[in-house]
Amino acid sequence: MTWSKLHGQTLEAVFKALTANGIPWLVLRNHTGLPWRNTSKDIDIGIKQSRLREAEIVVEDVMKIHGFDRKETTVFQWGRCTSYFGVVDETAVSIKIDLMDGFSWRTAGLFDSEWLLARAVQHEDFLIPDPIDDATIMWLKPLMTGGFVKKAYVSGIAAGVTTDPDRFRTNLERLFHRDLADLAWSHLQSGDYEGLTPKAKRLAWNAWIREIAARPLQSARNIFSYVFWELVRRARRPRATFFAVLGPDGSGKTTFITALRERLVTLQFKDPEGVEVTHFRPHLFPNINQLLTRKPEVISESNNPHSAPPAGKVSSFLRIGYYSLDYILGYWLKIRRRSIRGRTMIFYRDL
Repeated sequence: MTWSKLHGQTLEAVFKALTANGIPWLVLRNHTGLPWRNTSKDIDIGIKQSRLREAEIVVEDVMKIHGFDRKETTVFQWGRCTSYFGVVDETAVSIKIDLMDGFSWRTAGLFDSEWLLARAVQHEDFLIPDPIDDATIMWLKPLMTGGFVKKAYVSGIAAGVTTDPDRFRTNLERLFHRDLADLAWSHLQSGDYEGLTPKAKRLAWNAWIREIAARPLQSARNIFSYVFWELVRRARRPRATFFAVLGPDGSGKTTFITALRERLVTLQFKDPEGVEVTHFRPHLFPNINQLLTRKPEVISESNNPHSAPPAGKVSSFLRIGYYSLDYILGYWLKIRRRSIRGRTMIFYRDL
């Protein structure tokens, strides 16, 4: 979505409101041009965990004033990720703002907002992370969460390594045991970022264990909080976004769905795979005809199911029960899991 004057005015008002309410904050990533230009899909704002809910209320009030009167929020242990939507001047608009307590992995706050704020530097009218902390997170976060180093971050990582190698190395020694810190540093100095990919899990778990050892009581509370919120999040009925596109063969469903999917990807700030197109029935079970004959179902343009003799009561009852079970179990075993992961589902079928 194009970043407009409305987006800039709204984000500027959000920044001012957080400051006016005495909430310490900083922009975690992709700060260049903000609030009037945004080069990323969302805005990551670092706020201490204990004040996340307070900050969320402040931000929501500002968004409503500027016309973003609908929202979709996912609550995690360390953050609240919200997409705000509205219709302004007959145009659908949206902004995604993630309020996060710095960078964490599992239950370990590796670079929490309190740490980042204590070392933050001024940029324009707001704070951003210290460049060396920022470079460390640029290297560490994709590696620990996805097992890779983002190519777009390589130049920033290299700048951190060469600008102040002593402080970068100090960050590594704070995170990892000495032998892993030495290993990571040797790869970073030589620019061999991919060489650490096979060690990603080892690095992640080592940092997690060291955090627990350093702050056992706080870590115990974090583990309990993590398990609690994950159970709550998974137990709740997800706020799923479902669309159904129905129409006769040749009516242009495919063209419409393609355009709808592209628009939703932009509006909801999702990756393309985050908006999934699927048949209206879960297909946990095969079609009855396929089940009985073991032949794949063939539907031709001239197929007319109503030309067949009406099914009897017993046959109809069995069909209703069979396909109802497919929908019910299919939702719980296939569709709901995708909804929990934040997928938008577009269902289609011919009439």
